[in-house]
Amino acid sequence: MSKNEGIGSLWRGSSLTVNHAMVVTASQLASYNQFKEFCDEHEGGGGKAPLYSGAVECAVNTVKAEGLMALYKGFIPTVSRQGPHCGFVRYLGANSQVAQGFFIK
Repeated sequence: MSKNEGIGSLWRGSSLTVNHAMVVTASQLASYNQFKEFCDEHEGGGGKAPLYSGAVECAVNTVKAEGLMALYKGFIPTVSRQGPHCGFVRYLGANSQVAQGFFIK
């Protein structure tokens, strides 16, 4: 592709990807801040001490209270969402014309 259309062609369409990433990141930051404020008001905020001093203390207390498998809550939904996506992207990448000419000789 770079031989025929120039090196700049490798970045064609990247502006759409960057715009998508900006929107997703902005929405994640906004929702994170809203959720954090909600939690501070209802659980640990308002002058009260935070529930945990850090991630390690949180993990240790969770394991003590609920057992080791409590650290894997949400693992199956995450893999169920990410697995097909990664497999599909890998399949497309391996079978695209770019991959055929670039990676496979």
